[in-house]
Amino acid sequence: MYEEYTTPIPDIGAYAKRLGMEDRYDATAKYPMGEPNKELLDALVDAHQTHIPFDDLDSFDLRREVSLKVDDLFNKIVMSRRGGFCFELNGLFSLFLRDIGYKMYPVFARTIYQHEDPWPILHRGTVVDLGDEFVYCDVGCGSPMACCSIPLRDGATVHSRGQVYSMQPLQGGWWRINFHHDGSGPIERTVEFLNAPVEFADMIALARHCCTAPSSPFTFKRLCNLRKSDGYYALTDNELTISSGGVKERRLISSNEEIVRVLDEYFNIGTPELTEHFLGK
Repeated sequence: MYEEYTTPIPDIGAYAKRLGMEDRYDATAKYPMGEPNKELLDALVDAHQTHIPFDDLDSFDLRREVSLKVDDLFNKIVMSRRGGFCFELNGLFSLFLRDIGYKMYPVFARTIYQHEDPWPILHRGTVVDLGDEFVYCDVGCGSPMACCSIPLRDGATVHSRGQVYSMQPLQGGWWRINFHHDGSGPIERTVEFLNAPVEFADMIALARHCCTAPSSPFTFKRLCNLRKSDGYYALTDNELTISSGGVKERRLISSNEEIVRVLDEYFNIGTPELTEHFLGK
């Protein structure tokens, strides 16, 4: 009944090109992106976060639900060079991992960055079985997140593009990822996830809620984030943040014409559909 949510990725080579990793793709090899180990996984996560933006333009600007069917996700994210939110980005990426030789499963999660109150389960991540250990990876998080995988071990720590993250076990199979900034700043919670496999179809209702519920941040605030080599770009409503080398510059976007330019210049998003929405042409 839900086969269309787990069908093979239509074109592994096109996905690799979208990640800027086409040189590693070999269609004739048993493993088309190379041996499925942690080193490759970390490179894929890093490439995803630096090439494909997190955004809620469908739910906020276009006011529509997203489809989690594989063909729809592939056409949007790979062929149309769009971004998406967690259920889209992590969903398609996890199937890409499966199709290039990794063992993985989706997990329920919640983003808790700078939230004091309990936060609902409205996020999804991916756990990968590397044989000798399990690791968590996330390419669809609007909060701080490592651009590599993190082992599911108490106290496991990773250093990721000048940032530090650690893994903390909780009760009942839950795990927490802590954000240590550059290693010298405060420690902040960022994501909690339940280490238990779920079905891809379990994400459909959660994605629909995120796209339609008045309480969902994706319906009342424009969000667009893209990690860069020494920082990130973020568009929050009409404010653009450029973070580079620890220095942040903020600009107020004053027109729809400028929004279109910012999406194209900083996030590599520029489709006729969005142009028509913002400019009416």
